[in-house]
Amino acid sequence: MARSTLNRCQLKPRAFTRWLVGEMKEQKLLQKDIAQIICVSQQAVAKKIEKNTFSYVEMLMIFEDLETDRETQIKVLL
Repeated sequence: MARSTLNRCQLKPRAFTRWLVGEMKEQKLLQKDIAQIICVSQQAVAKKIEKNTFSYVEMLMIFEDLETDRETQIKVLL
């Protein structure tokens, strides 16, 4: 299978943030829980949610910790 490459412009950080907020409500997670996953403060998570500034690596860490299936990951990111 051919490997496709993504550049940062192709990712949709707003879609990720909307998905994350929904997951937090559904799973009753707090910003501090997300902060522990990506090793930052709760305040940093609040700012990342407000400004849609999660890095690709942080998104992957969150997907992994929340056991998000690949199909959902692709839908959220592309």
